[in-house]
Amino acid sequence: MFNPPNLRRRSADEAEKPFWISYADLMTALMVLFLVVMLASLAALVQSVRSAAEINKKNEQQAKELQTLKAQSAEYEDVRNRVKEEIQKVVKAHNLKFRRGSIIDFGTRAQFAQGSDELSDSQQAAIRDLAPELIEKANSRDGLKVVERIIVEGFASPEGTYLGNLDLSARRSQRVMCALLDPPRSDSGEIRKLFATAGASSSSLKKNRVKSRRIEMRIEYYPELQRPVPRAAVTGPVGTCALESE
Repeated sequence: MFNPPNLRRRSADEAEKPFWISYADLMTALMVLFLVVMLASLAALVQSVRSAAEINKKNEQQAKELQTLKAQSAEYEDVRNRVKEEIQKVVKAHNLKFRRGSIIDFGTRAQFAQGSDELSDSQQAAIRDLAPELIEKANSRDGLKVVERIIVEGFASPEGTYLGNLDLSARRSQRVMCALLDPPRSDSGEIRKLFATAGASSSSLKKNRVKSRRIEMRIEYYPELQRPVPRAAVTGPVGTCALESE
């Protein structure tokens, strides 16, 4: 017997099927979204902690480097002060002045007549007597760490022209090297490595014009924390001094 389809029952079944997403599916989606947000937040937190750790490590490294530099600076200052004290003792023993921890002032023991670059025998002897002790202090264990070189500077009084006095002051400093090296001596190699000359024309004048016609020796120290460089040997014959006065 043929039974017609139950249209009323099918309509009721279809009405029971909702069109919107189910509550369970909604909760699942929200849970997944929550997990994604949590994972992103956790990754950001881990990155933040890692960055903070790297910054702290870098700060600690910089603090150690700064502490090391301070220790090296203090050590350098101690060594330089010791060398200055040793040089001062030598200079005072020769009845000379040691100004500002770097300038050896010969006073009347190395003054020149106007327009002249000549030194008397006694003046040359005073310079020769001092040089070996300066070399000894500069070549000591401490001295090699801080003393770069010794500059012999010549000066002139204001008479004459600037260029004329520049030439005269340079010749006066060279006259000191002549006193040290002519005739050649056993320590001439060390003298040539350690000493250099310079002319200052009529700058750094004294109140007295006669006192302005002078030479000074200036100790040059390495800049703080600079690695000392071995002094280069000067090769070739010493030669003889052929300076002429005006």
